Amino acid sequence: MNINDRMEANAIIERMTAEDGEHFDHRDGERLIELIPLDRNAPNFTTKFSLTKQSSDAAEGYAAGVGNVSMSDEEKEERVDKVLIGGEKVWKVGGYEVEHRPGRVTLRKMWARNDVFGAEQEAVLDYRSSPMVLKVRQDRTFGIPNFLEIGYAAYPKWKTAR
Repeated sequence: MNINDRMEANAIIERMTAEDGEHFDHRDGERLIELIPLDRNAPNFTTKFSLTKQSSDAAEGYAAGVGNVSMSDEEKEERVDKVLIGGEKVWKVGGYEVEHRPGRVTLRKMWARNDVFGAEQEAVLDYRSSPMVLKVRQDRTFGIPNFLEIGYAAYPKWKTAR
């Protein structure tokens, strides 16, 4: 994508995701689909794993004028792995990461991530049906407290093309 296409795509995304109203312009959706190159080798399966462990590094020593001291630094260390099967092509458009797979364009705000399991501001332009629909991501979790937590995203309808 050249810089002019990126700037035009950013302006379209800003208009489409503006908070006002239940609709967006159908021509904006069509133009965005034209601008973002299609990724034909998109991953069929994507998942993220997170492992958190306590590390307790204690240091002991002698401090002049104080005597014996010990310091404990208990921090949580987190490791995140992302597993992909297939390719992945993400375009940087203004403050967004944009993916174009057959039937949908995913829009993600780059600076809106809060944790490993998403909490991202993400929307999907679904153009498999008529009219086109803009869906917004809602993160949900279920699991066993203090043992296992599984997070997933649901995409309810947000706006329709008009």
